[in-house]
Amino acid sequence: MRALYRTTFRIKAKDNPDETMRDIANTCLGWIFDPNRKTVTRHESRPEDPLTNAANLDLGNAHTLDLRTLEDEGATHWGLRFQHPDFEDPTLLWCSELTLHPAQNGSIHFACSVLLGRSEMTFAPVFRPITRPRIIANILSSFQTDGIFPLRNEAVSCKTDSETINQLVSILESASRKHPLVLISTYEGGKIMVEENKIASHLAGLAHVVVAESDEVGRALCSIVGEQRSTFGGQIRIYWPGFKRDCNPYDHSLFTRNALQQMKQRHPTAISQELLSRIASAAVFTVTENFLTWQKLQSLARKAEIEEARQQGCWEAYASMARRSRWRLRLPPSAAMPYPLLKFHGV
Repeated sequence: MRALYRTTFRIKAKDNPDETMRDIANTCLGWIFDPNRKTVTRHESRPEDPLTNAANLDLGNAHTLDLRTLEDEGATHWGLRFQHPDFEDPTLLWCSELTLHPAQNGSIHFACSVLLGRSEMTFAPVFRPITRPRIIANILSSFQTDGIFPLRNEAVSCKTDSETINQLVSILESASRKHPLVLISTYEGGKIMVEENKIASHLAGLAHVVVAESDEVGRALCSIVGEQRSTFGGQIRIYWPGFKRDCNPYDHSLFTRNALQQMKQRHPTAISQELLSRIASAAVFTVTENFLTWQKLQSLARKAEIEEARQQGCWEAYASMARRSRWRLRLPPSAAMPYPLLKFHGV
């Protein structure tokens, strides 16, 4: 399957991090079992406890749900995988993966991946627009994200005073900023080319959206970062992480007012779709150590099962699982082997 959408961010824990994780997991289940999701017909399949294990739950209409909860190094890791056929082409299979695990600063890592694949051996093009999963908006509405500039569902206004401008530049140049920042500039006394909050909602979870209060913001940016790296006159720019005032301006996508007008003539949502496509196409490459994919979660689960079998002395089960997982066996000298295991040298 191919990843079309991927994002991750940290969520601030409330008084009890375990309860916060349970609340987030419950919000994710609420997204699956939303009464407005008419394709899910077996609502009785919803587990009472979201932090549980369940495999291949049948939700009706070929929709399935997998849940996985495990402890690794004393920390709870949780994941959800939701699969369903495409509404127009049943040979296409959509897969949404959501995971949670604790961060070092007490917050909780949230990750979301949306993948698409074909269930039949047919080599044919697939045209499906990238969209922001509704669960992202639900999470951002219910919980506060962590970081120097928390992610939001709505745009943030940038005022013209020097303190705010300097703060914006500081955020742009911050090494700890991990998400792109989309700056929307004004023209002709405060007009903008888009509806800022619709853009922010479309990009929620993937990018920060900042809208200039007036033309003065663009002029102030020009004096700090230079005209080529500024955004003014109705332009929109994507400031990718790693921006510096001496960087190559062409590394940070700029949309001129003329280009934006042409997009709007093509379709009312063409601008937001172009921004989402550009950012999402970059985000799908992000699978860092802190990005817990469903595959990584399953690997941790197998590791825990193998270790449990080893500790309990179930050598036959241990060896079988270790072989399947290509793990190097760790056997005590006195272990009684029902069959020769020393030939196994997993990598």
